[in-house]
Amino acid sequence: AVQNLLKGNLSDYLKRNLKVIGTEYFLGDVGRIDILAEDDMQNLVVIELKVVTPTREVIGQILSYMGAIRAEFPSKRVEGIIIAPEFVIGSFSDKWHNAPSS
Repeated sequence: AVQNLLKGNLSDYLKRNLKVIGTEYFLGDVGRIDILAEDDMQNLVVIELKVVTPTREVIGQILSYMGAIRAEFPSKRVEGIIIAPEFVIGSFSDKWHNAPSS
């Protein structure tokens, strides 16, 4: 439902002149990109949709997708966008960052 809403209105929600290339874009063993789009400068945009507050694993997920797209389209610039209902401060911090030092 969210994907269909955004697919038709990406320009309104994200930035001008964003054209959807595909939804559920298959990347083999890497997975499926929720939405792959192209902006008016022909940069590719990987869009990951989450229905819950994302965790730090989502960063790894979108970076993996972006790397696979870069490999598939080496001459293109690739950007990534995560869309979620909310982001919690600290949800992406390294759990060892706050560990006591010895």
